[in-house]
Amino acid sequence: MEKDTELEKLKLLMHAMRSVDSSEPPEWEQELREGAWMILRAYPGMGKEGWIQKLLNQYPMEVVDTFGADPAQACAMMNEWWESETYEEENTGICETYQGWSRIFANEKSVMAFDDLVKLKLKLSRFKALKNNRR
Repeated sequence: MEKDTELEKLKLLMHAMRSVDSSEPPEWEQELREGAWMILRAYPGMGKEGWIQKLLNQYPMEVVDTFGADPAQACAMMNEWWESETYEEENTGICETYQGWSRIFANEKSVMAFDDLVKLKLKLSRFKALKNNRR
């Protein structure tokens, strides 16, 4: 019960911090967000538990800075991120929860299809830029 109260307090504090400074999250949190996405892309088919372990192993300082030093609270918050926090991929504009990205990167073929989409989007934007420059 006490842990639930502490977790709720942490969630409220994080929400309040974002409301006050609605611009970019702190640098370490942004690095964790990007790393969380890159892990899913690099390990097709990865589920939530594997993702959390990779985050803990590859980004320990960022996890502590973002979620606090209590392992139970950090894991609870990462579970929350998995289901509700979104990440927008800059080249495609696709915005999904980490769970959604896990589904997108379900296997090697889906990662290859995503990479093809990124290449096509980049070619299209270059084509549009060339077309606009000729006017």
